Amino acid sequence: MPKAHTPAGIKEPIPGKQDTSNTDTPKPTALQKLVKVIRAEALNTKTYLETEDEVDAYLAKLGKELLLALHEGKKARIQ
Repeated sequence: MPKAHTPAGIKEPIPGKQDTSNTDTPKPTALQKLVKVIRAEALNTKTYLETEDEVDAYLAKLGKELLLALHEGKKARIQ
């Protein structure tokens, strides 16, 4: 029985060999960290920060939340 014609550039599968050339399938990687979203607006009740003390307090809260995410083994994303 004659072989069917394969278009140029298309590889014919080899019997008994799994095709690993599919680039759509993601390759296994190390476990990815979960992401903790930190909502910046939720850390402050004011619309504006007007003093150095307000900025310091806001940044302290933000820093605490960021470090908490890292200590939980997560990545932090600020929104």
